[in-house]
Amino acid sequence: MLMRGGNRAIRYHVSDGKQIHLFDHATAEAGLVRYVGEMRYVGHDVKEVDALGRRRATIVFKLARV
Repeated sequence: MLMRGGNRAIRYHVSDGKQIHLFDHATAEAGLVRYVGEMRYVGHDVKEVDALGRRRATIVFKLARV
């Protein structure tokens, strides 16, 4: 997994003068999303196994509420 595209946008949002707004669809009713709030990047980890147990590199971002 490379730090480019959307991944790069998250990592460098402050220096690029951008904001991150987080929405959650996992706990919302079908077809709806819940606005969590504005977030900022505070770090990331690289995992070799994804959330479904597949072997592949994934970036897991650590975000904090603004």
